[in-house]
Amino acid sequence: MRLPSSNQHGFTLIELLVTVAILMVITGGGIAAYLNFNTKQVLLQSGQDVLFLSRSAQKKARVGDKPQGCNTLQAYEVQMPAAGGTMLSLRAICTNPAASIQTKTLTLSPGVTVTSGSTMQFYVLAGGVSNPQTVTIGNGTNTFSFIVGRGGDISEGVLR
Repeated sequence: MRLPSSNQHGFTLIELLVTVAILMVITGGGIAAYLNFNTKQVLLQSGQDVLFLSRSAQKKARVGDKPQGCNTLQAYEVQMPAAGGTMLSLRAICTNPAASIQTKTLTLSPGVTVTSGSTMQFYVLAGGVSNPQTVTIGNGTNTFSFIVGRGGDISEGVLR
């Protein structure tokens, strides 16, 4: 005579539903963390680009790097847009002939704007800057900022 088997294999429906629910919560948290990370990285890259543009102006001014068509270089200018703007430019300011020669432009990534900062000129040879300031760009939730000192020195950027 054969006894009924009580050893059943497999999972119950409730066990499977709980497992799927836990996996969905973990996946949702991972996606949210990735999106936040990606937003910060876009801002960080844009901030590094603005910092690089400012350091390019500083370097070109200190070594007296004249663009073609400029006989006497006075300064290099980083032209900042008004708050909320997204396009910056690097210009050489020449006195002979009196002209402003654009050497580079920078468009910030979508969603990233300049929140504070104004146009500044880095003077040739003697150094210094016309408008020492804190330059800040943001994306609504985070900001990236760096300081340009009176002598033309530029600090490392900080992401907040």
